[in-house]
Amino acid sequence: MLFSCSLSDCKLGDDAITLLADGLRQNAGLRTLDLSGNSLAANGVKNIARALKENDGPEVLCLDVNHITADGVKALSDSETLFENNSLQDLDLSCNIFTEDASQGMQALAEVLKTNKVLQDLNLRCCELGDDAITLLADGLRQNAGLRTLDLSENCISANGVKNIARALKENDGLEVLM
Repeated sequence: MLFSCSLSDCKLGDDAITLLADGLRQNAGLRTLDLSGNSLAANGVKNIARALKENDGPEVLCLDVNHITADGVKALSDSETLFENNSLQDLDLSCNIFTEDASQGMQALAEVLKTNKVLQDLNLRCCELGDDAITLLADGLRQNAGLRTLDLSENCISANGVKNIARALKENDGLEVLM
C-alpha cells in the first residue's frame, strides 16, 4: 500500500494526472500527495478532487507551483471534496496565479472554510490575490474552527484587505499563524 506519493517537478499535465487519479481511487492508505511543480490545470484538479472524494485518506495535498487558476480552486471546492473530507489537514496551493476570476475561487474556498473543521494549514502564498478575494476568504475565516495556519504572504493585499482579515480574526479563535 502506498502511503506517500511525490511526483513533484515531473512536468505532468492534466492527462497524466487523470491516469494518476484513477489509481488514487484504489489506494485508501495514501497520506501525502505531492504534485507540486507540474503543469496541473483545472481539469487535472477536477480529476484529483473526484479521486479524493472517493478516497478519504490523504492528509497532505501539495499542488503548489502549477497552472491552477481560480477555476481549479473552484473545482476543488465545488466537488464537495473539501466539504466532506475528514482527513485533509494541509493544502498547499501556493504560487498558482488566481488573478482571473480569483473571487470565484475564493468564494468557493470561503464556503468550504465555513464548514470544514479538519483542514489545519492552508498555503495561498504568491497567488496574486487582491482585496476582493481576501474579503471573500475573510468571510469564511469568521466561521472556521479548524484552520491553524494561513499563509497569504506575497499577494496583492492593501490596508483594506488587511482590515477585513483583522475583522475576521476577531471572530476566529482557532487561527494561530497568519503570514
